Amino acid sequence: MTDDVESYMTVEDAAAYLRTSIRTVHRNGELGKVRTIRVGRRTLFHKGDIERMGKEQDVTNKPERPAQPQHRAEMVPASDLMDRIWELQSRLEQQAAMIGRLQGQLDQRLLPDEERDLQRRLATAEAERNMMRQRLEAIEQAQQAPAERPPWWRRLLP
Repeated sequence: MTDDVESYMTVEDAAAYLRTSIRTVHRNGELGKVRTIRVGRRTLFHKGDIERMGKEQDVTNKPERPAQPQHRAEMVPASDLMDRIWELQSRLEQQAAMIGRLQGQLDQRLLPDEERDLQRRLATAEAERNMMRQRLEAIEQAQQAPAERPPWWRRLLP
């Protein structure tokens, strides 16, 4: 081997440089447009050939490819999910009680500084309550929706 491994790059790096898919980089290697070497189970692509191809394709004017979505769903035990739902519901009830107390205090005659402080605390408590509601809805939707699996061809092909 005349070139050392340092003059080669991974398929991910080559695809990012060329702003193309990993499959296209592999195809260029299979067609002989790019020199490749095998290191273990990985195929590496010659940096000079990739850079030459990038200049030919004028990659600086190509839009970047979005990252490939990850289709790995994390499985959460139902008991943990229910505990999280109950915890959020309990915190929501506490927030609602706090909001009620703050609104009751605001109805009284207060000094302007106290009223501003209570209004700020009320706004913060309401924002936190809304955020907890959104989390709770997301958890409930995730629990109801079946786990989506990628299509069979995406699980078989790299």
